[in-house]
Formats: sequence, structure tokens, C-alpha cells
Amino acid sequence: MADFPTNSFEDIFLQYITDVSKDYVKEEIISEKQREKIIKYHQNQIEKDRKIRNEILGV
Repeated sequence: MADFPTNSFEDIFLQYITDVSKDYVKEEIISEKQREKIIKYHQNQIEKDRKIRNEILGV
């Protein structure tokens, strides 16, 4: 039986943003403060999207 990922798309996306932004800080493309703002923004968006989806699906 095939193993399926247990993480949702949102979780994978947030991990990607976290990893990529870490490299951007290392390369001095963005500051650590900007990185934190970017991650927080995406976390908030994901929470809003999940809330809306749950309301629509009645979960």
C-alpha cells in the first residue's frame, strides 16, 4: 500500500516559505524581521482559509 503524505497543502506551503525565506536571510536578500512578517502573514492567511473552508463544509 502506498504511503500518502499526512501534511496538507497548506502545511507543505508554509514549510516551503519557511525554508526559502531562511535562505533569503542567509543571502541577505531580506532581513530576519521581514522573514518573520512573511511567515506570519502566510500563517494568518492559511488560518483564515481553513476557517472559511470549514464553515463552507460545515466542519
